Amino acid sequence: MIQRVLKEISRTSLILSVVAIVFGLVLVCVPQQFLITLGVMVGAFLMVQGIGLIIFGIRARRVYLPFDGTLLGVLSVLLGLLFFMLPVQIAVYIGVALGIWVIVSSVNNIKIALAFRGQNASWVPMLAFNIFDLLLGVLVLLAPAVAAAYMTIFIGVGIIVHAVLNLVHMNALKKNWKELENIIKER
Repeated sequence: MIQRVLKEISRTSLILSVVAIVFGLVLVCVPQQFLITLGVMVGAFLMVQGIGLIIFGIRARRVYLPFDGTLLGVLSVLLGLLFFMLPVQIAVYIGVALGIWVIVSSVNNIKIALAFRGQNASWVPMLAFNIFDLLLGVLVLLAPAVAAAYMTIFIGVGIIVHAVLNLVHMNALKKNWKELENIIKER
């Protein structure tokens, strides 16, 4: 019984790791296309959700429920249409959000570095690094779609590394299968 469950866990882990590696490779190899596909999928989801909210809102009015999903549904459908018709924009939105976040964070850190000026602290390197960070944020804002693509590649690499480590972990567990069975039996 225990061995069968462990084999199922091992097989499932292997399948999920292979799927994760393939997914990570897609993110690394075709990040722009992935972002476009994501934009289309988000758009389709928002349209379906919006239609559902509109229908629910109309039905709720018939029985006087205090729910008005109609406005939210219409907004969801319109936003979904926007994403569906302009899926590249999702990459731009992600990049803009990333750029703004980096800029705000670096400005705050520059203020902190300047607060240490005149103290017995190494504020100059802090200031220099955060000015560099600020410039990176500005570059991201100048090319937000490119920044989103690089972020997608980074996420893809992280998924691949995680999946490979999971395979290594599962291999180590298989080598110690009997010990694992004994631990489970003891509990």
